[in-house]
Order: sequence, then structure tokens, then C-alpha cells
Amino acid sequence: MSHVYVLGVKRISTFFRFSNTILKTIVTSQKSESDNDVPYQLWRHENGYLINKQTNLYLDVDSDVRVFEFRKLGKHIVLCHQKPDTNGANQQWTLTKEGYIVLKSHPKYVINVKGTKMVHTLCFLIVIQYLLQGVILPSGK
Repeated sequence: MSHVYVLGVKRISTFFRFSNTILKTIVTSQKSESDNDVPYQLWRHENGYLINKQTNLYLDVDSDVRVFEFRKLGKHIVLCHQKPDTNGANQQWTLTKEGYIVLKSHPKYVINVKGTKMVHTLCFLIVIQYLLQGVILPSGK
């Protein structure tokens, strides 16, 4: 049986002093239409921005990850409010003819999954290298 995987949002509730919810961008199994969490897996595309239907937050690259961690792990994909035009370059995406979602300002950065389990796996931005044969390898290999 094959599974369909989608980009979604995982909600994690915390109860420190007050109720707070943390949102994480994940890859997970597609929900059935009757599931209440379906809007967390739906996105709209507006002028290069990917916006989650349920939260109205924008897909963004976490700018808090240190450079040395970026080289090793990749940057986290996060949800944020829309940034002003001058700061929104990390929120604009495009789809390549090969089907990859890439950062519009840096097309060599593609959304990828880290980890061995597909369900509820965090999303990262990694550098890829396109080869003439159409094979994709991480940068530096």
C-alpha cells in the first residue's frame, strides 16, 4: 500500500505559566477529507508565497540556525507572519520543472526531509546539485 505524504503543520501544546501552542512544519501522511486537521495540510500560493490555510502563516526559512549547523543539518522550515518586502526573500518559493519546491532567491536550496521515518518528519532546506543525468545529490558529494 502506498502512502501519500504532504507538507503539514503539527501543533504542540505547552502549559508553562499559560497555554501556548508551538507550530512545526512537517511531512506527514495525507489526512482524509473528514479529518479536522485537513486545513493544516492545505496551502495556497500567492505571488511566490506558500500560506497555510488554517494558520494563514507563511512558509519561511528559520534564520536563527547557525551557519555551522546549516552546513551539517540544513535549515529548518518554519511558519511566520509575512515579512516586509525587503525581508521576505526567505518566504518566496517556486516549483521547478522537476517538481522540487525551491527558495526563489536561492534556487539551489530545496525543501527536503531529514530522518528515516516519513510520518511527522521535520522539513529542512538543503543545498542540492543538479547533474545532467537528472540525479540529485547533496552539495559537496
